[in-house]
Amino acid sequence: MVHEGYEKKALARKLTQVVTPGETIFLDTGSTTLIACETLKTIEGLTVITNSVAAADTLTFQSETKVYLLGGAYARGNSQTVGPMVIEQIGRFRADHAILTPTGIDASAGVTDSDPDEAEVARAMIKASQNVCFLTVPSKFGRRAGFHVCDLDMVQTVLTERPPPADHLHALQIAKVALP
Repeated sequence: MVHEGYEKKALARKLTQVVTPGETIFLDTGSTTLIACETLKTIEGLTVITNSVAAADTLTFQSETKVYLLGGAYARGNSQTVGPMVIEQIGRFRADHAILTPTGIDASAGVTDSDPDEAEVARAMIKASQNVCFLTVPSKFGRRAGFHVCDLDMVQTVLTERPPPADHLHALQIAKVALP
């Protein structure tokens, strides 16, 4: 797990290849998201729309990042808001990027999540964004979870520390997903 923590920090630094000053992004919830917040805080003029209470708190501490925290039912496990109110609010925004952290990315199943509420939030964020970027550690490739988020052809970028296994790399290439 310590190794995965280092991977997540290196992965978060890659965000500067995707997100530029002055942009608006959606950001979901999770441990990778929280690590990514430290990099996002360094990008000037960024506006972040999130359902993660912890991310909102991290982004606003010693930062000029503008944060919109989506309101809804509070889910304590991941310190997030979920439900129909969150989905409705997401629809009121338009973002340059949806920066999301999946449970799994699979060549045939696409992008999946283990939580139905988180999958629903991710789908809504994707719908309201110009570009979709998934942050993932290599161990998530080949993993399938119970709730479909999107097919690979809806994804513009996957940021990961190491190339995925050959079959998943091939599927991403066919879907024209960038792997910077």
